[in-house]
Amino acid sequence: MRIKRALSIFGALLLLLVVGAAGYGYYQLRSSLMPTSGSVTVEGLSAPVEISFDAMGIPQVWAKTERDAYFALGWLHGGERAFQIESLRRLAHGRLSELFGQGMLELDKQQRALGFRRVASAQQSQLGEGERALIEAYVDGINRSITARALPFELQLLRKSFEPWTALDVLTISVFQSWYIDDLLSRDELLLDAVQKKIGDDKIRALLSVVESPPSPAGTASLAQASNAWAVSAAHSTSGASLLASDPHLDITSLPTFWYVVGLHAEDTGLDAVGITPPGSPFLIMGHNRQVAWGMTAAGVDLRDFFFEKLDPQDPSRYLTPEGSVAFERTLETIAVKGREQPVEVELRSTGHGPVVPLETSEQVLAVHWAGFDVSTAEAWQSFFALPRSRDWASFQNAAARVGALNVNWIFADAEGNVGYQLGAPIPLRSFSETELPQEGWTGASEWLGYLPVEEKPSIFAPEKGWVANCNNKPEGLPAGIPLPGSYHSDRIRRIDQILSRPDPLDVTAMKAAQLDFQDSSVLAWRDAAVEILRALGESSRAEQLAAWDGDMAESSSAAALLNVWRDRLNQAIFYDELQRRVGDEALERVYHDPSSTWYDDVTTVEIETRDLVLERSMRRALEETAGGAWGELNSLTFRHPFAGTPVLTGLLGLQRGGFSRGGSRGSLNASFYFRTRSRDRLATGVAPSWRRIVDFADVDGALMALPAGQSGHPMSPHFFDFFALWQRGDYWQVPISKENVMKRATSTLILGP
Repeated sequence: MRIKRALSIFGALLLLLVVGAAGYGYYQLRSSLMPTSGSVTVEGLSAPVEISFDAMGIPQVWAKTERDAYFALGWLHGGERAFQIESLRRLAHGRLSELFGQGMLELDKQQRALGFRRVASAQQSQLGEGERALIEAYVDGINRSITARALPFELQLLRKSFEPWTALDVLTISVFQSWYIDDLLSRDELLLDAVQKKIGDDKIRALLSVVESPPSPAGTASLAQASNAWAVSAAHSTSGASLLASDPHLDITSLPTFWYVVGLHAEDTGLDAVGITPPGSPFLIMGHNRQVAWGMTAAGVDLRDFFFEKLDPQDPSRYLTPEGSVAFERTLETIAVKGREQPVEVELRSTGHGPVVPLETSEQVLAVHWAGFDVSTAEAWQSFFALPRSRDWASFQNAAARVGALNVNWIFADAEGNVGYQLGAPIPLRSFSETELPQEGWTGASEWLGYLPVEEKPSIFAPEKGWVANCNNKPEGLPAGIPLPGSYHSDRIRRIDQILSRPDPLDVTAMKAAQLDFQDSSVLAWRDAAVEILRALGESSRAEQLAAWDGDMAESSSAAALLNVWRDRLNQAIFYDELQRRVGDEALERVYHDPSSTWYDDVTTVEIETRDLVLERSMRRALEETAGGAWGELNSLTFRHPFAGTPVLTGLLGLQRGGFSRGGSRGSLNASFYFRTRSRDRLATGVAPSWRRIVDFADVDGALMALPAGQSGHPMSPHFFDFFALWQRGDYWQVPISKENVMKRATSTLILGP
């Protein structure tokens, strides 16, 4: 009896401990939530700041000064996205190993070698006093917000204390993000070089420009090779005012989402804008005010080259140039690694072409030259602050054309009914034309000569046809004789050209329909080829069904499912044996039109596979995999928080959401960049519209937007995932700009007071 009683008491105590621990954990989680109502006294402000929140958690900041407005933006980013911006800060600096251990060491070495912090530090002194003050205010807001409450649960679990932010952190992130966009848009010269050495020149020709990049590192997002933006002039709109629509395509599968929607209003400078900011940066990168609206797409201009350097045979601490032997520039850095007592010391080297990047083999030395090492990043930071203050085409263009190495196109509309286009990316001038493979750095035959003057970058204002658009297609209007190597796509621009060229005036409803359009005419030639193969296989009913299909990539389409899975299986059958990855559709098309291509043979088998055999095998696999199912049943979309690999946390906090059905393709305006999962047994969407936005200057307070997930990065916030259902349905959320209409939709107000 005594034993039973003791066990009973022990069990009760254990239950109390478990309940107490759970209660404490719940309290800690709740206490790290940012309040959205009431008043908070905080140092660093010159006057009280009012922040109103609507029913979807979108804040609008009302401040006396622009400095206070950016302080409040930092407060919001620190309060809603603390772990996201901390991860991004460490990624940019090359300090992820401190959080996640040995597995991040090679990435940290790469980041240190590229030297984003060094670039930012060198440019920081070039900032004007006004921009410097705004960045300092933003940083102050982050620091005071994070320290005002419990740390986010992620940092608590990682047992990391808060490290105050500095202006250099913000600037380093900005430099890294410019590189990262370009990195994902650039052709993979290193992979192509390795493939060329392995398989020879003949096979490499099919791959130039079209080898796909590997998945994004955790915690980052890219513009991929997709984004849409267009604007329609007043003369071609139903409302008699200009329209602008934009939807940047990013990897949307990470929680929280990449963007944070906000309105910034300051009395002293007249700042009065609504748009999206990338947390960790104070820049309203896309948005509108009452006079102008602007959108952005990835430009794809080739802004980097790799150079093999030849070591001096007499002294391997030096490298050869046309002028003779030169010593490497060398610096030593240490990287702290979680789980290791001693930090890792790395030597960083640089040549006249740029920093030496780590290679798997030490037999070669490779340096990278990137436009971001040359152009003025300080000028870009000034331009980012100037964008939301723009009042007309001239002021907008002056900022949009001077954004450093940010590899983007800009689309513009204004309240006067005008529309315009401006290339933001710099245009390198080279002494060589072949940019797809690494250059020989020791000959002097392949050098950069400078940049096309800013004034000569492609731009369009008030075109006669009444609209402008960019869907990652090659810019028009280059000066004669100026090449523009890069990665460009024509499928989505052809579709938007069809829509915007219709004779009837366009309205917001037409803009919505275009953003939600699943039509992909680029696959119709593939459809016809697939029909012939199905007939040869005796699949007459499937052949006739596919022959009647018009390229609509809707979730409900079984024809879309069959064609997409067949092309994916064909891509895998042709290239995976030698590359261990898929390649772009252009390469697949080149090989398809060459019946004698040696790519068809699987080098891992004794059999010599022919074109017809590979086509038919791939179709049989596609028929088996699809089994007549709809495209949305085979293409899923799943969102994951970085801690989603922890089952208990995932179950308690909903850190993984999915898999939701998804339509679309790479060539549809409503894009879906799908890929094979690691298990290779199913398809999943990675890249899709990360923010839909439509502005009609006839009713700027009626601006419409939608995010794929939610505003907050806190899993206990009601705004962690509340946008998804609306986004998935193709609906939009109204975000006004005037205080009168903003306050009508406000559900809570927070006052930050000095």
